[in-house]
Amino acid sequence: MVNVIPLSSPKTFNLLEATIAEINQALEFGALTSEGLVQLYVNRIATYDFNAPVGEGAQPLNSILALNENALAIAQTLDLERRQGIIKSPLHGIPVLLKDNIDTADQPTTAGSVALEGSVPLDDAFITANLRNAGAVILGKASLTEYANYLANGMPAGYSSLNGYTFNPYNPTLSTTVPDGRPALSPGGSSAGSAAAVSANLVTVAIGSETNGSILSPGNQNAVVGIKPTVGLVSRDGIIPIAASQDTAGPFGRTVADAAALLGLMTGVDPNDAATSTSDGKFFTDYTQFLDAKALQGSRIGVPKTVFWDGLTDEQRAIVEQAIAVMEAQGATIVYEDIPTAQELATAPNTTVLDYEFKRDLNAYLSSLGPDAPVKTLADVIAFNEANPEVALKYGQARALSAESKDLSPDSADTAAYLAARATDLRLTKDALDAYLSTYALDAVLFPTTRGANIGARAGYPSVILPGGYLANSTPTIADDIPFGISFLGTAYSEPTLIGLAYAYEQVSQVRVAPASTPALPGESFQYLTDVLVTGTDGDDFIDAATVTGFDGNSDVVYALAGNDLIDTNQSVSGGSQVYGGEGDDVFIVGKLDRVSGGEGNDILDASYGRGSNDISGDDGDDVFYLGKNDTLFGGAGDDQFYVRFGGDNLITGGEGADQFWIANAELPASANTIADFEISTDVIGIAGLGIDFSALTQTLSDSGLVLSALGSDLAILQGITGPLSANSFAFG
Repeated sequence: MVNVIPLSSPKTFNLLEATIAEINQALEFGALTSEGLVQLYVNRIATYDFNAPVGEGAQPLNSILALNENALAIAQTLDLERRQGIIKSPLHGIPVLLKDNIDTADQPTTAGSVALEGSVPLDDAFITANLRNAGAVILGKASLTEYANYLANGMPAGYSSLNGYTFNPYNPTLSTTVPDGRPALSPGGSSAGSAAAVSANLVTVAIGSETNGSILSPGNQNAVVGIKPTVGLVSRDGIIPIAASQDTAGPFGRTVADAAALLGLMTGVDPNDAATSTSDGKFFTDYTQFLDAKALQGSRIGVPKTVFWDGLTDEQRAIVEQAIAVMEAQGATIVYEDIPTAQELATAPNTTVLDYEFKRDLNAYLSSLGPDAPVKTLADVIAFNEANPEVALKYGQARALSAESKDLSPDSADTAAYLAARATDLRLTKDALDAYLSTYALDAVLFPTTRGANIGARAGYPSVILPGGYLANSTPTIADDIPFGISFLGTAYSEPTLIGLAYAYEQVSQVRVAPASTPALPGESFQYLTDVLVTGTDGDDFIDAATVTGFDGNSDVVYALAGNDLIDTNQSVSGGSQVYGGEGDDVFIVGKLDRVSGGEGNDILDASYGRGSNDISGDDGDDVFYLGKNDTLFGGAGDDQFYVRFGGDNLITGGEGADQFWIANAELPASANTIADFEISTDVIGIAGLGIDFSALTQTLSDSGLVLSALGSDLAILQGITGPLSANSFAFG
């Protein structure tokens, strides 16, 4: 019987609150697959989003507007890639939820509007394509406030005509004060579904969008981390807009690290969004490099208390003051100075800019949908809603009507008013904030909850919101308290600084508590071994992941002992095992980064399907090697045979005996392999299946040795050989 002995303590995986790093570790050791991960989330969605969570009077969260019916099949493909050593990014095989104003060519994008029901865009949004290229699984589309909260005044956050209300997992009950079916605790908007789903552990991470508070608000309400990027860091191509001067997409995660990991996959200069040209040389594809637990040490953080703290309750004020105390204890200097334009900004109107740009930008988006689009202009949307008032106009469409009334011609009074309002916005926000940060040498500005959303939105500057604490909940049937966040605001492209400060605060404060309404389900927690010792018997053993429980071929040690054994580590993900065949005629199917010793016997050592960088020794016996790529191979004693199938860049040492090096078989190698000890008159170079003979072979001396070429490709490099070989050194088949 094959024995498995743990060499390290078991790891425990919990889906609840699982981070990207924890998921990747479970994937790396084969304890979890992407398909299994997606299925676990689908189970939670069916339990808590489509049905009612735990708690008296609880309602289904309704955070997901539509699931991607191909998600499991996509995850299967990504699992296969992982086994082949193809890992495209830290989110390879990890589910991401998209707000349903972000285009997906394989399912509708609706902005929550019945007027756009069934509208499938012609292609993916820029960020959607980025995520697919990075190997992320698009799990589905998240609910949102209709048209990102630009249809009607007074529309509750998270409501849409297409999907109804989204509920907050910290209190998923009906309001007792407004009897129209809305939630007792707002989920925040407009990216309500994205944030609520992440908070309830229905998905690993999600993407929302913001024009003015639409990432910060649901981040605050659902106790998750939200990053609102600089306008221009993330392309808006393929995102249903409100206003180009303020619109941006951004990530949600339960930790700063997860949100930062997702942000890096969203960036890039896009010719279809001119604003992204300003990010050239300023964006990063990996923001996790800025996760600095000591970032608060020596930092200077502005706290403009006078205006932005007005109206805080004693309980809210205590949370912010405690957060400040934590930062000071970590070495931050708090500067209590007000932004000069704060009072004027608090009362400045915003509708002129958004109304004007909403009509202009929505019409441009709708025109991109092609001739089959259900509506082609804002006027068409308004007309559709008026024709279907019972379903489309529960809260009216005052904002849409106001926007449609705008005259966009260059010399109109509306255009002049818009330009003047935009100039005022920049004076009150961008110019004032830059001066404030410069005057007091500040790294960032700290705000309670979303109090800084307006200034950051109009300036186009980045913010990060994260949990700061919880407020006492007076609802007796719900166990959770009410989330209350803090946010950091900085100047353009200061995301690295903000992420560092937020991470440093998070590591010390550890505020977030998962909502009690969506507890763990069976099968979401399990233990797995990372390092084991596998010992075989004196018989013929099969040692592979399918037949030996606890063995996955990742950082394991195998002693097969005597017998004609089969040892397979090819299905490992990270590899790195040490394998000893012992006596007998063994078969090894090699994976990645393995160290393999065949031992005594006539062994077969097959690395042709492996992922490379293995160290393989045949030891005693007449061994047969099938080469992969980037491997180091040593034949040892005996008459060994080396067969190149389609790999390359291997280093081969035949060792003692009459060895055969078949450097091309039926197809040309991907690149030349190096033979370190070819012995003239003893060893043989073989070429088979290519229909050539000695006359078709080219031999060229180089600094590396004798280069053998045929059919325009280098086949092998023979180290130490200083002149051409005769036909006697070759065999052709």
